[in-house]
Amino acid sequence: MQKYNIFHNLRFSLRLLKEDRFQSFYIYSFLHIVLGVLCPLLLAVFPSYVVGTMAKGGGLGTPIIRLVLFITGILLLQMADTYCLRTYEQILFLFRNKQGERLMKKALEIPFYLCESPQGQRQFEKARRAVYEGNQNGIEIFLKQFTEICVNLLGMLAYGIVIGAANPLFILMLLGFTSLAAFASRLTGKKDCLVQEELGGEYTRLQYMCQATLDEKSAKDIRIYQAQKWFLEEFASIREKARKLQDKSAGYYLLFDNLERILAFVRDIIVYGSFIYLMYQGRMSIEQFLLNIGVVAGFNGWIMGLFGNIKELTRNNTIVGHFKDYLSYGEEQRGGEENAPNPGTPHTLTMEHVSFQYPEAEKACIEDLNFTVNSGEKLALVGTNGAGKSTIIKLLLGLYEPAGGRILLDGTDIRRIDKESYFREFAAAFQEVFAFAASIADNVTGVPEKEADGEQLKEKLTMAGLWEFTQKQPHKERTSVTKALDPEGIQLSGGEMQKLMLARTLYKDAPVVILDEPTAALDPIAEHELYQKYSMLTQGKTSIFISHRLSSTRFCDRILFLENGKVAEVGTHEELMSRKGKYANMYEIQAKYYRKEEQGYV
Repeated sequence: MQKYNIFHNLRFSLRLLKEDRFQSFYIYSFLHIVLGVLCPLLLAVFPSYVVGTMAKGGGLGTPIIRLVLFITGILLLQMADTYCLRTYEQILFLFRNKQGERLMKKALEIPFYLCESPQGQRQFEKARRAVYEGNQNGIEIFLKQFTEICVNLLGMLAYGIVIGAANPLFILMLLGFTSLAAFASRLTGKKDCLVQEELGGEYTRLQYMCQATLDEKSAKDIRIYQAQKWFLEEFASIREKARKLQDKSAGYYLLFDNLERILAFVRDIIVYGSFIYLMYQGRMSIEQFLLNIGVVAGFNGWIMGLFGNIKELTRNNTIVGHFKDYLSYGEEQRGGEENAPNPGTPHTLTMEHVSFQYPEAEKACIEDLNFTVNSGEKLALVGTNGAGKSTIIKLLLGLYEPAGGRILLDGTDIRRIDKESYFREFAAAFQEVFAFAASIADNVTGVPEKEADGEQLKEKLTMAGLWEFTQKQPHKERTSVTKALDPEGIQLSGGEMQKLMLARTLYKDAPVVILDEPTAALDPIAEHELYQKYSMLTQGKTSIFISHRLSSTRFCDRILFLENGKVAEVGTHEELMSRKGKYANMYEIQAKYYRKEEQGYV
């Protein structure tokens, strides 16, 4: 993470305030700054005012009326201050929630390779703290502390002027004690920043453990393999580390608080003793004594408030810095500015000398790869696990950037094409088959309900064999999938989930269709049947089919057999079988297990 100073993050936060049109924050915070100092100052003056009024003698009527008016004025000002305070706090609350939208938008648009990387996930978890950990952490409290710092600084200035009127030396002495406390506060803040960095890592681990515990896939393994004890011990270990770090942080601030109290004690002894001495000598009246005592006590409050603000500001500066980092994370991977050539028509895809290596890998998994998928062709990518099939697909889809070489869409380097324009030309179904916790319709269309085409939705659900099933559900196509967000939601079987993915692919109606082993969880016969259905329903499109089961892709125009990130063999099924090479050898091995001669699948 890049380190940002407090004023750098302040400029960043104020820029976001302006961009999101929350400028009314300035008005209410300014009024709170003025009233927040004026009201306590009037209260500090009040005892001296009462004594002075009563000392003038005369009847009680006029002094009482003055006192009532004085108190009423203070009350009205306090009410106005409370209104301004609550209003600007509400503005900051709404602003923080708006930043949550900004954070999620960034997370949805970040390049895929960063999204799936451990570093990218850690960056997100750190940034999330700025908006999703309540109003006592992150960007909301960060901005609030600046307003409160202004209140305390103005209070110190106003009270300092009153104290200085008695003797300027008092101001120098108070500033000296303030400087010592400020130095201690800064040192404490630096120490705590390091602790907060470590604590952020533990929170990330805790977040992962919570997700793994509740995830329905891992929950089965936890119970079958009786891993509860391990999870509980890990939870205990993380909590213990977090507790020690919290204790360490609390220890720093306890030390500072004690030092601050000692300094305040010494300061008060000197100041109050001086006031008593001056009054004893007759150089200070009782009214002045009461006023100065109240003002000095208030001055101490402003100082303590200021240091509290600085501590909170320093702590949250790190969190806001993580948020700022994430908003600029991966900005350079935005693609080009050109539109995709020949939009809406079957495309030709070409890989020219393409290489790719994962960030933490020792060697490239794809190296000097060359092949072309012709317009309207059905191409199969087959091979053993780890051959590089899924990596190639992510490269073709623009989810990964090649380390070397280039990928062409109808002769245009895809790095020159705008990402959104490029993605519109593809529909894909991946191995990790899942449904969003949303309605059947939303899962298929991927757009808000008002933008969905109802006729197209019905047609594609019918083509996928899911329409009749949908109409039997309590809310038809608006029925929620999974019960994660809706108690009335439904759980789809494996076959129904595959049909939902097919309907999603068909609804997009993109000219290029890619299937990256979405049927891996099905048996060979079911996979074969589903691939045949995809083949039939995507006629006229450029199609790429991936499977490690060679019998499922016999219908393709060409087959590329991959090994160690390179094309080992290429041809039709019959051509590859006649060569009796690696493809034929693997096919025969698999056929021993999958052969269903009476059904004619192999």
